[in-house]
Amino acid sequence: MREGMVGKIIKYITSYLRLIFLKIKYGKKLECKINSIKSVYVGKGVRIKINPGYKLVLGESVYLSDYCKLECLSGDITIGNGTFFNDCCKIICFDKITIGDECLFGPNVGIYDHDHRFDIKDMLINKQGYTTKSIEIKSNIWIGANSVITKGCIINKRVVIGANSLVKGIVKSDAVYGGVPIKLIKVIDK
Repeated sequence: MREGMVGKIIKYITSYLRLIFLKIKYGKKLECKINSIKSVYVGKGVRIKINPGYKLVLGESVYLSDYCKLECLSGDITIGNGTFFNDCCKIICFDKITIGDECLFGPNVGIYDHDHRFDIKDMLINKQGYTTKSIEIKSNIWIGANSVITKGCIINKRVVIGANSLVKGIVKSDAVYGGVPIKLIKVIDK
């Protein structure tokens, strides 16, 4: 039991050092409170990229598990208090991505506010650029493993998205959804 406690202390101290390094590297582009070793957890292999002119805002008690990737390429990412990301989640932002408080994300969830263009017939797809539209994920959401959230999504409060789902459009509150693309599975009693 004692070894478990020592391991946990080392885990949080290492995370705290990672967070301090990121704060030094990005300065005002990374907004978060560093008032204790549990302010924000940053797991091993977490990759953060914030291009000039953009910012990443992390609320209190945000947990970024191992190998998560957050990129503010030409837009801002804001993550609310108490939100948890399991291993290998990706958030890639070209417009704006906002995530509320107390959300849970299973492993390998991808959040992308952009798509590759492919409408110009005489141009290679990889040369056409992107179309973008912001994403808003409100509070008290659970997104199952391997799900993908696409540009323009609004996920309202108290929603569960089943594993391996493709999320598009506006998702109404107090319900469980799943599938490719998602469909209503059941309404959650209030």
